[in-house]
Amino acid sequence: MQPDWVSTLSGRIGSGLDHWLFYVKGGGGWIQASATINTPFETFSESRTISGWMGGGGVEWVFAPNWTARIDYQYIGLGSTTVAPGFLVDTFTTTSANVQTLTVGINYLFNWELTAPVVSTYR
Repeated sequence: MQPDWVSTLSGRIGSGLDHWLFYVKGGGGWIQASATINTPFETFSESRTISGWMGGGGVEWVFAPNWTARIDYQYIGLGSTTVAPGFLVDTFTTTSANVQTLTVGINYLFNWELTAPVVSTYR
């Protein structure tokens, strides 16, 4: 199976020390995968979305005003999926279709001042 796209939705919780943030995160993960099976009698293609859980962690560092750098690891546990393609083709099972990612990034914080609403009183 070949992944077409991977998506996650997570929350994170952490603790800061000086200019560092150490965190863990968890949530859900989804992958859209495609498979093509060729036999002498039939060619079968299928695409499906597989869902599972996601966990990971990382560290973020403030290196200048409004700038951070981060490294983030996540593991998406998707389990297994079975495709039953057709009459002349046997089933196709993928086990442990898990995804691991390691990302490195630089972030800029747009720190626009939020002002309180104007309140007027009439006397």
